[in-house]
Amino acid sequence: APAPVLAPLVAECAALGRCEVWTPNAAPAWLARAPGPIGRFARRRLVAGAAPTAALVADAALQAWAGDRTDRRYVAELARRVALDAWAAARVEQSEPRIVIATSVGARRTFAAARAVGARTVLVLDLPLLRALHRDLDRAASVWPHREFLRRFRAPSWAIARQEAERVLADLVLVRGAYARALCLADGISADRIAE
Repeated sequence: APAPVLAPLVAECAALGRCEVWTPNAAPAWLARAPGPIGRFARRRLVAGAAPTAALVADAALQAWAGDRTDRRYVAELARRVALDAWAAARVEQSEPRIVIATSVGARRTFAAARAVGARTVLVLDLPLLRALHRDLDRAASVWPHREFLRRFRAPSWAIARQEAERVLADLVLVRGAYARALCLADGISADRIAE
């Protein structure tokens, strides 16, 4: 999915050789020029050289369903990643790349397909580790029981299971800081499989 955090990684990959960016929910530049919420929606999904597909419409529908409700926004994001994972897995089977890079909760099927064709897998851990996040929120809620926002949302168990399976399937896990690195090490991922 389009994300600013991935832009430097894409640039580095492209500098090393042929690199394809698969973003079925990318928005066309003309839509990004639209005023109001439609333009803001499209600007968050701009990716140079990517061709939009019907996934953009599904993405917009999820966004509309979520509205301003935080819990629905999280569920919509997780659902979006699962759908993109299924789409990317089919592309991997067809194109047989040498290296596949995917994001958290959107990589399980893609990595399984990559392993089947002998490709290396790189997981970009761009979401918090959900099990650790829940533990931290539960700990905070026990200290501040009247802070209802600490109990408002917990990711579904299927999302946690997907995230943990992806870390097993990844040849390399890219993390965004020392805290995520420590959590991965505590989960048994060897230091040579983690990069910042």
